[in-house]
Amino acid sequence: MVNFMKKLINSKIILILLLFQFIQTNSYGAEGKNEFEKIVEIAFNSSPEIKKAYKNLTVAEGEKIQAGYIPNPELEFEVENFGRGYGEDTFSNADITFYITQKIETGGKRRYRKKSTQEKLLAAREKLKSEINSRLATIYIIYNKTAIAKKRLKIAEQLFEISKENLEVVSEKVKYGKTSPIQKIKAKIEFDKAALTLKEAKASFENMKNILAQLIGLDKLPKNIDFINFEPKNIDIEELTKEEKILNTPQIKEKEYLRKASETELKLTKSLNIPDLNLSVGLRKFRETDQTAYVVSIGFKIPIFNRNRGLIMKRAAERDMAYLSTKQAKLDILKFRENTLNSFKIAKEKNEVYRKTMLPNAEKAYQSVFTAYREGKLNYLDLLDTQRTLIFIENEYLSVKERYIESLGNLLELSGFFSDKFLKEKNKR
Repeated sequence: MVNFMKKLINSKIILILLLFQFIQTNSYGAEGKNEFEKIVEIAFNSSPEIKKAYKNLTVAEGEKIQAGYIPNPELEFEVENFGRGYGEDTFSNADITFYITQKIETGGKRRYRKKSTQEKLLAAREKLKSEINSRLATIYIIYNKTAIAKKRLKIAEQLFEISKENLEVVSEKVKYGKTSPIQKIKAKIEFDKAALTLKEAKASFENMKNILAQLIGLDKLPKNIDFINFEPKNIDIEELTKEEKILNTPQIKEKEYLRKASETELKLTKSLNIPDLNLSVGLRKFRETDQTAYVVSIGFKIPIFNRNRGLIMKRAAERDMAYLSTKQAKLDILKFRENTLNSFKIAKEKNEVYRKTMLPNAEKAYQSVFTAYREGKLNYLDLLDTQRTLIFIENEYLSVKERYIESLGNLLELSGFFSDKFLKEKNKR
């Protein structure tokens, strides 16, 4: 019986130390930063989505190169007046002409084509930044949620051990008639609940690890990942989320470049009404007189019918749609900024209240009750009730912390933080 009590007291001391250590190490240090950077590096090397984003940029670069090419000249060979004789003389008196024909684009078509693809290339670069920024923001949130799931698992494991030892102690008391059998039933219920909680915590932790592995393009995460909470240091949320900065983020700049490209596409389409010239320069050989003459010709399509009217109408509508899309994107991002900032401020305040006030107070209350219990001033049920309160507040804090991490991740994504930081670091290497 004495051994059971010692084990129970020691296990509770371990729980207090565990929770106290969690409170003290809640700040985010450089070690977590290094580990998160390792996760990001894996994502750049393994994520199919990030690799696909780079391929989309290559597509735009190829289109820009292609748009700058001048049409190749055409070589034409012509034979006239042959077949008037027989045998050897069939081609002897034929006239032979060589032509080289070059298409000359007019109306600035090539210039507009190059400008349009250049603007689309700039849009593709911003899209790359936006997609990587969004991907890394998701990885940031899931990584931190996985760290939280790991803490939940540790608490669930400790709670399971305490419930198990509690059931053993109460069973001994019932055996020697020192407490009511009803207490054993209650202890068994607490043990079963702790077992289910532990099972759920294990499954949740494994699920979060699988989600993170999928995001960074792996089947399984490396075993040396410790899941240390990561929060970027020295960041000013108010500065990061200023309106002028938000309106200059990759997702808005992409829209702006696409809008400019649509205007250039309209100009290009209008220039199609101006017919291109086909300039031919050649040499004609007259066999009968053995004379040579130079041949020059200019040809172009006669624009009798306006075959471009429908396409111009289409391009004009696309230009207007691009303008409206850009305008709506700016309205949406500013409203999202406002809502996310409000959520972040509330989540941050709750996070600070739990971390600085509620958790320390709950821990102090538990220590006081534990001291009184050890001195025989309170019974075991009082100790158990205070312990449940501490665990309940701790789990509540982890839920608050999850909302805080998610809102912070949304704000960092909104400001383009991840693409600014990690793409610059990647380009330096």
